[in-house]
Amino acid sequence: MKDIWNHNKGAITFLVSLVLLGVLSGLSIRANAQDGLPDGLKGEMRQTPMICGDTETLYKALKDDHGEDPMVLGFNKTYGAVVWFSNPERTALSIVIDTPVRSCLIYSTRCLPGDCFVMAEDLVISPSDELDQLKKLDGVDI
Repeated sequence: MKDIWNHNKGAITFLVSLVLLGVLSGLSIRANAQDGLPDGLKGEMRQTPMICGDTETLYKALKDDHGEDPMVLGFNKTYGAVVWFSNPERTALSIVIDTPVRSCLIYSTRCLPGDCFVMAEDLVISPSDELDQLKKLDGVDI
């Protein structure tokens, strides 16, 4: 047994190191994914039905079949994106997760005219509401 250990010490040490590194990396990734979540929230892996395929094909279908164009884009560090589509009447809404060549439609709905989302310029805030909001800000003296 001692001869096997002496003869394969490097390989055994390497394999044990790899296993420990894998376990510790997994724990580190799990910890980082959970950092900063408010009390009562936790990360979960969920199965969600999606329609996936070539990005160009999916975008063309949303435009041709529903009159939807990209309205909001959010990019990540791995060249992926979340894309929010809607039509000019705001009666259709779709949310797509993109990678460079493949996309998945994760949500789609129909709404009453103008109800799928509200543009910032459509929000009406009275001057007295603005003043009340400013008074609530830390470090602002009015």
